[in-house]
Amino acid sequence: MLLLAADSSNQTGSIAVGNSQEVSTYSLSANDKTARALLPLINQKLTATGQTVKEIELFAVAKGPGSFTGIRIAMATMKSLAYATGGKIIGVNSLAAIARTVWEESLKDQALAQNPPSTTAQLLDRKKLCVVINAYRKQFFYAMFELGDLQSKTTGQSVFFRQLREADSRTTLIEQSDLVERVISEDSLVCGPGLLGLTGPVRDKIQDRIIESNAACRSALGAALIAQERWSDNDWDTAMTLLPSYFRGSAAEEKSAAASHQNTDQKS
Repeated sequence: MLLLAADSSNQTGSIAVGNSQEVSTYSLSANDKTARALLPLINQKLTATGQTVKEIELFAVAKGPGSFTGIRIAMATMKSLAYATGGKIIGVNSLAAIARTVWEESLKDQALAQNPPSTTAQLLDRKKLCVVINAYRKQFFYAMFELGDLQSKTTGQSVFFRQLREADSRTTLIEQSDLVERVISEDSLVCGPGLLGLTGPVRDKIQDRIIESNAACRSALGAALIAQERWSDNDWDTAMTLLPSYFRGSAAEEKSAAASHQNTDQKS
């Protein structure tokens, strides 16, 4: 089964191409405009492996939360390709894609190193992993996942992987101060591009819990792996019905709603 995954919900987009045995990930340059670069990158990597879009059986896409524009670009691209080729499509929560990428890359690092690196050691020691994406306006998209015993594929990993597939119900919009309190009270690790939006003193409070990772630049990998698991369970979406998950209105929508509310208050 040939699959193609894309995630442009964060500042740096990525794609993943592979099958049930191996998945390769490619990041867009930070200077690339995603709308202009996503499809050429897909064509380039497929051509390099002697494959075409018509051969892809499964498309996976990060559906949000994250950048409104970025989400729309990847969704429109992947839905169009799935519709045109008749392939299956699966939408994956962006926070879950990052979490799965962090775990998968830590396993790869562990396999290559004589001693487990700090990230793997941290993941095996802690019981929870918090992933954050900057929602701006002093807010963050946040999801907490239970790690359990990740060394046990029959128990611990199944809990973690199931929660990744249920990530929409675990995703919350949270204030900066509440985020820090939640991370500390839950005794969790924390990762994600949202950490760049934390102010210095606030970040210092959770510094020892931060996983330094660029997983968001390669999160199409996590989206691909989660989609593979859903594929094996015959659980997929359709190009006609799959919708973005923004988890809140745009700045313009919120401004309009606030103005409408203010006008209502004045009339009353």
